[in-house]
Parts: sequence; structure tokens; C-alpha cells
Amino acid sequence: MKGAKAKNKIFQLYGLNIIKICISLKVHPMFSGKPIVVYSSAITGIASYAREEHWAIVVDRRDPDVLAAILEKLFKDKDERQRIIDNATRVALQNHHLPAIRARFFELICGL
Repeated sequence: MKGAKAKNKIFQLYGLNIIKICISLKVHPMFSGKPIVVYSSAITGIASYAREEHWAIVVDRRDPDVLAAILEKLFKDKDERQRIIDNATRVALQNHHLPAIRARFFELICGL
């Protein structure tokens, strides 16, 4: 148990710097046609990306009541759900869709 606790402590001390710049490559929820809730620390890359591009609601507190309130709002507010879905689809197509990625990559290569 001592080793696991030590590893956990190291992660707590140093892992945050790594987590802040890590953005999940699993963008398939953005293509799902469903509203997205990011349940994450405010300092993570995924939370920042979601906030900046408005493709999800970010819940950055470990508070079940806050999460429940957000989910309840989404269930009741069709316009808010659609806004999130539209933004997620737009961002996914703009930044994560293969043809867009190829085009940007080609522009970068040609600009060298």
C-alpha cells in the first residue's frame, strides 16, 4: 500500500501540470447530436476548450447538486440543448473532421 500511496502523491504533486495541457482525442460525443456536459476540473484542457468554443456545459465542481441542476436544466430547456448540439457539431466539423484536418495539414506543409 505504501507504493500506491507514494505514486498517488507524486501524481497529485506533478500530474496537474500534465493534465492541464491534455485534451481528450475522443471527440465522438461532439458528433453524437446530443448535448454534452463536461464534468471536469476547470484547469483541464477539455474544460477550457468546451468553454471557449461553447460546445458543452462545464461542471467544474464535484457537487452532485450542481450537476443535477445542470442536467435538469438541459432536460427542460430545448433551446439550450439545441444550442449545445449545434455548437458541438460546428466545432467537430471545423476542428476534428478528417477533410478539415487534411486541408489544414496540407496548408501547413505547403507553407514550409
